[in-house]
Amino acid sequence: MVQERPPEEEEAALDTKETRLLKYTERLDSVRGFRDVREFDLLARPDVILHADGITLQQDVKGLDALKDYFHTLFRNYEFNHALICSAVNENDSITFKFWVEEDVTPNPDIVDTDAPDWAQQPGTIFGMSMYQFDVKEKLSDIWFLRQLTPDEQYRKFKKPVDYSKIHIDPIKYTHPSPIISAERAQKLEQVTRAYAKMWATGDVAPANAILTDDTRYANLMVPHEVNGREGFKGMVKVAFKHWKCTKDEVKIATTAGNKAFCYWDDEGLLRASGKRTRLYGFSLLLFDEVPGDHVKEVVEFRQLLDPERERMLKPEV
Repeated sequence: MVQERPPEEEEAALDTKETRLLKYTERLDSVRGFRDVREFDLLARPDVILHADGITLQQDVKGLDALKDYFHTLFRNYEFNHALICSAVNENDSITFKFWVEEDVTPNPDIVDTDAPDWAQQPGTIFGMSMYQFDVKEKLSDIWFLRQLTPDEQYRKFKKPVDYSKIHIDPIKYTHPSPIISAERAQKLEQVTRAYAKMWATGDVAPANAILTDDTRYANLMVPHEVNGREGFKGMVKVAFKHWKCTKDEVKIATTAGNKAFCYWDDEGLLRASGKRTRLYGFSLLLFDEVPGDHVKEVVEFRQLLDPERERMLKPEV
């Protein structure tokens, strides 16, 4: 006879730091989903910071009231349907990640330039990633985010519009868990993710032979840019390091569902042509194969723009 666990013990087993942080992340995500900022009052510190992404937001938003004002403005300016695709938690670092999509993003006519072309006034679909940092009392202290731009934002900020639709992302692919979920597998996924991040920090692509599938797909959703195959990925990294050198690298990782890993990276480096020091951060979401389960078959990435990219892509006032 199997003895059942008492209800109070069952409840205590479910009330772990990992489950609490994931629940907080779902509640914070509902701010966008339900267009209601009251969750910030319950979950965020008074000195919470929304960190600037450098394109849609140029300066950090500091303080609870300023954060709520930021989202009130967003909700006045846009209608959209928000959905959380997947999330993950690293309880040791007290951070959570999320990958999300907003469809039918429609600007309020009052914010659209009167001389804007028709394409800039149309609804759009945007993908984004976010990271939440919690303090020792499990209060939200910091938010980092990167996302695609709506058509009207592209018109205001980009010299030329970019076609995000040429890179197809299937959200369903990122919602399904692996049939094999274990602590050992999560540890292996973290090791592979660190090896992946190290390639971008050093320019040494040798680890790709061991951690990428033959047909690995890489999709940068900010630029946008897509590369298919292990050899194509290695070539892309080599080209990047002809123009840029990483001098300092910070990485934070969280795995989820036995087949995905989020990676936040903050890099400092030098532009080789000018010798100028630069710093940028980004998010990578790695999707792993099922068998043997430790090879990356797809990467979705968001990152800030390097200075030469900003000069090439952004209008001067941005």
